[in-house]
Amino acid sequence: MPEVGLVFLITAVIVILIAKFLGWALRPFIGNIIAGGIAYWLIDALGLVALPWSLLDVLIVAFFGMPGTIVIALWRAIF
Repeated sequence: MPEVGLVFLITAVIVILIAKFLGWALRPFIGNIIAGGIAYWLIDALGLVALPWSLLDVLIVAFFGMPGTIVIALWRAIF
């Protein structure tokens, strides 16, 4: 099993690339929301932080996109 730091680095690179490509193809606001959802799924799928979807999480990701996903992941990792 790879170290958590390596998994986080790979996830960060994937998320940044997805956000860049979606930002070019779509309006930045919509691309940010989609990238936030993909980042949420990747963080959960790679086992970095357990992120079960809830209505509050959906609303935060829908309104804030990628920054909202980062805040949710940090909140769940710390608390």
